[in-house]
Amino acid sequence: SSPTTKSGRSARRSTRCSRKRSRPGSSGARSGSSRAGATTPRRAWSRSGPPRDPRVRLVSQPVRRGKAFALQEVFRRARGDWLVLLNADAVAAPGAVAELLARAGRLARPFAVMARPVPPAPPPGDRVGELLALLWDLHHEFHREVVGRPGPAHLADELLLLSLPDTPPIEEGVINDGAYLAVRLAQRGGQGAYADRARVSIEVPQSFREHLNQRRRILAGHRQVGVLAGRAPATLPGLALRDPRRALAVLRRARASSRASPSTIALLFAGEALAGLLSLWDRVPPRRSHAVWRSVATGSVAGISPPPPAAPDPPDPAVAARIANLVTVAERFGTSLDLEELVGLMPPHAPWDAERLRGYLEARPELGRVEAGRLVAPGRPPPAVDGRRERGRDYLARARQFADRDLRPVLPWLRCVLVTGSTAYGAPAPGDDLDLFVVTRPGAVWLFLAYVYLEVRLRYRPDPAAGRPPLCFNFVVDAPGAIREFRRPRGFLVARDALTARPLLGDDYYKRLLREGAWMEQILPRLYAERWGDEPVPPPAPVGLAPRL
Repeated sequence: SSPTTKSGRSARRSTRCSRKRSRPGSSGARSGSSRAGATTPRRAWSRSGPPRDPRVRLVSQPVRRGKAFALQEVFRRARGDWLVLLNADAVAAPGAVAELLARAGRLARPFAVMARPVPPAPPPGDRVGELLALLWDLHHEFHREVVGRPGPAHLADELLLLSLPDTPPIEEGVINDGAYLAVRLAQRGGQGAYADRARVSIEVPQSFREHLNQRRRILAGHRQVGVLAGRAPATLPGLALRDPRRALAVLRRARASSRASPSTIALLFAGEALAGLLSLWDRVPPRRSHAVWRSVATGSVAGISPPPPAAPDPPDPAVAARIANLVTVAERFGTSLDLEELVGLMPPHAPWDAERLRGYLEARPELGRVEAGRLVAPGRPPPAVDGRRERGRDYLARARQFADRDLRPVLPWLRCVLVTGSTAYGAPAPGDDLDLFVVTRPGAVWLFLAYVYLEVRLRYRPDPAAGRPPLCFNFVVDAPGAIREFRRPRGFLVARDALTARPLLGDDYYKRLLREGAWMEQILPRLYAERWGDEPVPPPAPVGLAPRL
């Protein structure tokens, strides 16, 4: 399997490599090329190669979710005794897979065997190339020292053999899948091994800046593994703290192999220190996500025919359970579910568009029936939703008017104002409140509450008959409190409310809050992708001294 996260050229090359390295009659997982989503030109790149061989199965992600998300699909579909993972920017040397299998023959399941990554030889006088040669020699000597021995675990993921079907599951958003799988495997009593005779050629950064960004991402991934798995992976600094003699021996062997100069060693350690500081800086809100590579080769491809229709996905219990829960909630509130909106509320591996979702539901009438593009509870008449939709439009127009006119005097105190609840869903019942979520600047919560109390009592004066629904400020919090609330995992219903909120003021700040609530991406990945943004957001600033006084 080749999880493709970079250029189409690398995808085609690694796919050809996978076909050449496979052995007829061997017992293993079916080959596949998994791509972590992209725009249309990049998807076309990956599709131009795999369909030429019937043994190759293409799994395309419509939205880029990162390599770990693609690996989830690979693990779900893998069959056989073992699975070989090959990165899209890597090429396995002849006999590499055979070496992995030979090394695995002496291991008890579950196991994982890594190959040795080999960078290209640097041209004379290339300081960055010399630095990377030293780095990868250090990588080789370090894994010779730690893999398969007691203590913290680590594996490289450029070319990796995993036993099936006991491969540890991987969480979405994992940055360093090799380190994560190594730690999870050790926690399950599994074994890791290093087949240094199995070589895999890799691509390396072309500049010192690219090197820093790569190391920055890897160091952030090591910290992430410690948080997710409760145990840190093996690293050279960690080995130096536990056993300085072994760490020094690793460094000596790597220097002797690469013939690195003292200045190259100094540059390597200076880069590591700088990358470590940058990875710490990434933790400062708004946090930088490393789950998806930010730079992906682009381009257009001419003459590529559409891919063959994808085979229907096998039934997923999580999809049926999610639909059943949503239908129950909708029935309780006397409404139904729009298919287009329902697509965004589905878990991973569910149908990605309304038409496929319609077919999925028509084959499972126990979940409900589709009428006029909406899902109705089974055995129940379709509720009248036209009146509620019209009321939802009226409520939303009234909310915008209130924000533009009544809240104008306190705009300097506010970060964002959101419509939530039944109005955000577009179907409030008669007598429903107009729910509002407000984020103020630090120190302005009570100022805002005092103002809005007087404004609603003296000027707005709720009157449903006159088109002024009751206002409910169901959540008023300052900016630091909002960030804390969005970072705290709360479950599906809270994620749905947060992601379906409609901004009246502060759309950019709302998107920043969504970036802080990255846990929602695991629950509602599609809706999160639609609402999440990269627009620059000004840092939080407290309200001035004069308004406080």
